This record gives sequence, structure tokens and C-alpha cells, in this order.
Amino acid sequence: MLKTTAMLLLGILCACTLAAKDWTSGPALPDPSGTTRVNVSNDAQLQTAVSNIASNQLIVLAAGTYNLSNTCWFNPPSTVTNVGIRGATGNPDDVVLKGAGMTNSSIQHGIWVGKVNGMLIADLTIKEVYYHPVQVTTDSSNVHFYNLKLIDAGEQFIKGSSGGSPGTGSDYGIVEYCYFAYTSQGTDYTNGVDVHGGAGWIIRNNYFLRTNLIDSTGAIGPAILMWNGSSDTIVEGNTFINCECAIALGLIQRSPNDHSGGVVRNNFIYREAGTPQGVDSPDASIWIWDSPGTKVLNNTIIQNGSYASAIEYRFDTTGGEFRNNLCDGTVLDRGSGTSGNVESNNVTNAQTGWFVNAATGDLRLSASAPANVIDAGITHADVTDDYDGNARGASPDIGAHEYNGTP
Repeated sequence: MLKTTAMLLLGILCACTLAAKDWTSGPALPDPSGTTRVNVSNDAQLQTAVSNIASNQLIVLAAGTYNLSNTCWFNPPSTVTNVGIRGATGNPDDVVLKGAGMTNSSIQHGIWVGKVNGMLIADLTIKEVYYHPVQVTTDSSNVHFYNLKLIDAGEQFIKGSSGGSPGTGSDYGIVEYCYFAYTSQGTDYTNGVDVHGGAGWIIRNNYFLRTNLIDSTGAIGPAILMWNGSSDTIVEGNTFINCECAIALGLIQRSPNDHSGGVVRNNFIYREAGTPQGVDSPDASIWIWDSPGTKVLNNTIIQNGSYASAIEYRFDTTGGEFRNNLCDGTVLDRGSGTSGNVESNNVTNAQTGWFVNAATGDLRLSASAPANVIDAGITHADVTDDYDGNARGASPDIGAHEYNGTP
């Protein structure tokens, strides 16, 4: 199924986008309460508005492509609260912040967030920057990313910086209804969302396409990486297509733990057979590494033989739960300090014919799903609905989708 021409690759991209969950289905988001709009229509006005940002201001961009003359540096003299930047139309295709390319350092980031507590970034496309479409520093918190298209980043698409020691990052970010993609291939050190030392992040209802890298060392770039003392992350309702690894809570063994707590639930993860276009070295789709007390519940993972295990936990991952997952690979305990983890009601021999259209990443259950999947799960207080937001009921299905007779 590997395709070498750009046109065929775009055909696959479009098919996946249409068949799986529509990340654009988020409700219209009102302006943050109490903000005053600052309207801009060109790059010069945008740069001025950003450099003069004050509390309770919302920068609103008229439709158009803004060829950035500089990063949008939100770096006020002292901390501001309740601010934002958004496109005027609500459609991210209408408002584009464009850098100089992934290999041109003249535009390092799209938006850089410092000294901010409470910020909305919404309804924009940000693309072709040297480092990050958005970087959030350790002195900023409560940043809400909504209805964004983030395309072609030299490094991570959304980056939460470290304060130099575990647990000293940006806290309480929300990333929802966003689209992350490379048009062909990442360069080096790439992830979709990469947060160091952040507490209480929520990452939901997003679409990740081919967030991979070319790296001579064979390193893997998870689409979501929460580490360096991060905690209590919720990852739910996302779609991942052809990613080397989809979700990593924790990465290395350290003290204190690299991650702790959190829930991974109701995600669709799909990878083509063989080594898909743009994937350097496929690995397990979910890593729980040095992350005690983490729950991995009701996810659907199809890897088509590209890697033997679908979910792996290792290092000092203790007291975790791995339940109701539907995979075509194993749930693997890789050891080195793991203990007290519970595995139950996981199905590890999933077949593509059990789904509406697995080849396009639509992993909703079909009428072909067997009896050991339908109504075969256990109820869990942390999973009351499914990928589409439908109620689970007293006899939940295995995997991310609850089959009700009509896909």
C-alpha cells in the first residue's frame, strides 16, 4: 500500500481525514469572558498587537495569509491574564500564519507564549516554521488550543518547555479539535504534543497524521509525549494515522517518575501494513513508561503486523490498569520495576474486517465484530462514553467504539 508519488499520498491523506472522526466537529467557541477584541489584518498590525498585549485582550485576525516577519512573541514585562489570539471566521483555513520553512531559522516559532496565565489560541493554521508552531514556557499556564491546523514543524508542533528539573513545566493545557500533520515527512526531533513537567493537561478529539521523523539513530517520535515529571494527563477521543508511536506517558526511568497518573481512553490508532510512508521505525502505539497509577482503557489499535505489541508498560510503572483495549498486538509488560498492574478484558487478535473501514482509519465496530468484543467489556468509572460521545451502558464493548447496530 506504499505510495511514492505526492498525488497518491495526498489521496490517502484525504481518505483518512474524511473517514475517521471529524476534528472540525467542535462547537463554536465564544470569546473568553471579559476580553476586548483587537482587530488586525496584516503582519505589521499583528506584530504590534502581540508586543503590546495586555490582560483581557483578544487579538482577532482577519482572513488572509500572514507571512510572518517574526515569531509572534507573547512576552510582556509582567504576567498577563485572560488573553488570546484567534481567526475571525472560525475556519482555520481562512487565517494562515506562515513561516519561512522547516529548515529556515529566520522564523523560529509561529507563536511563543511567555508570562501568560489563561490564553486562547484558536481558529488558525500555523505552518512551515523552524521549531514549533506554538511554544509555551514554564511561566505560562492554562493555555487552550482549539480548532487549529498545525502543519510542517521543524520540531514539535506544540511544545511545553521544562524549567530544568522534573515537574517544572506549564500546567493545565487543553488541546482539542486540532489537526497535526506533515505533508510528507518530519525532519528531526518531532512530536505532535511534547510537554515537559506539565500537570493536568487534556488532549482530546484531535487528529494526528504521520507525526514522525527521519533520525539516523532510529529514535521514535511519539505523536503525544508527556514526560519529565508530567502528571495526570488525559488523552481521549483522538485519531492517529501512520504514527511511529501514538501516545507516550513517560519515556525514561527517573526519580521522581517521568509521568504519573492519568488516563488514556477511547482513542483510534491505525497504521498501514509494512512500514508506511513517512514512518521511520514503527513501535508499540501506546507507551506507559515510568508512569505509576496510569489507566489505559477502551482504545482500539490496528498496526497490521508492523510491530508485535500494541501497548507496552515498563520501568517503574506500578498500580496501572490496562482494560477493554481492542488490538491486533499484545499488551506487554517489559518489566524493570513494574508491579501491581492489572490487565483485563483486552482482545489482542483484532481483525480489520471487524471495523467499518479500517483501511481509512475508521475503527468503529461493524456487524462483523465477534461476541468476545460486543458487550464483553467491564464497566469502569473512568469510561462512561465512547469515541463518538455515546453512552457505554451496563455492558460496554471492547475498544473505543460502542456498537449500537448502526455504525
